[in-house]
Amino acid sequence: MPPHAQSVVVPGHDDDGENSLPLALAPMDVPLDPPPSYAVARVPEHPETYTFSNISISNSSMLLIPPRDAVSQAPLYYIAVGHYPFLPTCLITSVTKGSDEHGPYVGGFKCVTMMSGQESTRFGSQTVTIRGREHLLWQIFTKEPKRKGAQTFRWKPFGSSSRVLVWTCTKWPQPGAFTCYSDNKDSRTKVAEFTTITELLRPAASSQQPTLMIMPSGHAHFDDILISALLLERQRLLAVLNTGT
Repeated sequence: MPPHAQSVVVPGHDDDGENSLPLALAPMDVPLDPPPSYAVARVPEHPETYTFSNISISNSSMLLIPPRDAVSQAPLYYIAVGHYPFLPTCLITSVTKGSDEHGPYVGGFKCVTMMSGQESTRFGSQTVTIRGREHLLWQIFTKEPKRKGAQTFRWKPFGSSSRVLVWTCTKWPQPGAFTCYSDNKDSRTKVAEFTTITELLRPAASSQQPTLMIMPSGHAHFDDILISALLLERQRLLAVLNTGT
C-alpha cells in the first residue's frame, strides 16, 4: 500500500466467497510543514514607553527595548552605525527588527559628517531608505517654519500620504520631550513622544537613556516614527554643536 494511503473495507464477500479485504485508495497529500500561525500581534491599548539601550560603551549600536512590564522582553529594533566604504566621512545608520543585524531590514539613512544643518540636508549623497525605497534626505525629512514658537519637522515618504508625520519641538534645540503627530487632511493625532537625555551622567547614578513613547494609534507607523526620531535627534545635536548651547 502506498505511503499515506487510506483503506476502506467493503462489506460482504468477494467472488470467491472470502471475506472482503481492505481496498487501497489514492495517497493523501500530507503537509510536511507545520500549519501557518494565526496569531495576530496585539496592539497595546495604552501608551507604551520603549528605551534606547546601548549594547556596550564602545559599541556603535543600540537596541530599542520594551518596558519592563511588557509580556515579551525581546528587543523590537536593532540600530547600528557604520562608515560608507566609498566615503568614510559618510555614516550609515541601519535599522533591523529584532536583536541583531540579521533581522528583517527596516531602513536607515546616510549622512555626511563634515556638513551640518540645512546645507547637509541638500547634499546629494545623503539619503533615507524605508520600505525598500531610497529618498533624498531633504525630500523626506524637512525643517519647517516655527509654529507658535515651536520648531517643527515634517516626515513625508514618497507615495505614502497616510504616513505623514510632524514633530514639534518647543525648546529647540534644547533637550526635552518632542511630540510626533500623524498629519492628514482631516485631523492631527498624537502618535508618539521622543524624550532625549536631559541630565549629565553622575557618579553612583544610573545613566539616563532616551525613550520613545508610542500611542496605540502609533503602532501602525512604528517604523516611520523610529527612523524620523533618529533623524530628529541627529538634527538637534548638530544644532547644539553649531550654536554652542
